[in-house]
Amino acid sequence: MQLKSIIKTNKIEIVHTHLTPASLYTHFLCPASVPQVHTIHSTYSMDKETRPLMRYLEMKLFWKSKL
Repeated sequence: MQLKSIIKTNKIEIVHTHLTPASLYTHFLCPASVPQVHTIHSTYSMDKETRPLMRYLEMKLFWKSKL
């Protein structure tokens, strides 16, 4: 919840995340008026443990596409 306070207090205009867990947190905590940019630095194809879940969440939350 500190993140939400930091965003509001500092009048942050955009949030840029790099890791999937961080992007999930900011997706839920950022106000709708603050755009979020998510950059992936690893390939899901190499991640056999969390790949299906992370791809599902990314598509559902960030791209708002129907699965």
